[in-house]
Amino acid sequence: MSAFTPTPSRPAGTTRRTGVRLLHLAAVTALVVSAVVHGALAGSYGSAQPGINLGKAFILQAVATLVVAVWLLLRDRPLPWLAGAAIMAGTLAAILLAHTGSGLPALGPMPALKEEGYDLPQLVTMAAEAAYLVLAAVRLASGRSRRP
Repeated sequence: MSAFTPTPSRPAGTTRRTGVRLLHLAAVTALVVSAVVHGALAGSYGSAQPGINLGKAFILQAVATLVVAVWLLLRDRPLPWLAGAAIMAGTLAAILLAHTGSGLPALGPMPALKEEGYDLPQLVTMAAEAAYLVLAAVRLASGRSRRP
């Protein structure tokens, strides 16, 4: 090629598709981070104890979040994005409520939760949940994902 030969350009939309794919993978990663942290913490919240408890809720959250992560990985559509947003928003709200003055109230057989201060796993999962919510809002607002 000479200095005057034009450089081949990328096909239209390649950069946009790459950006969407990165956003998609970042969202899946955020879901996996939240699931792994909740799964790892389940034992310290009594998952081995009999009855309904927070540890078992953590396991349920981890499993549901991993299922949605796989679903979203396979299908970039609004429904898995919304399912992930529901889980992440609920989980983020729960940890924030647990750190308020009165804590998270008991819900049916689920005991109340009151936390003092934040530790590293809580901060990591809160960051992943907030990041996912931002990524989901951007992706859903773009209107480019296919139908459910």
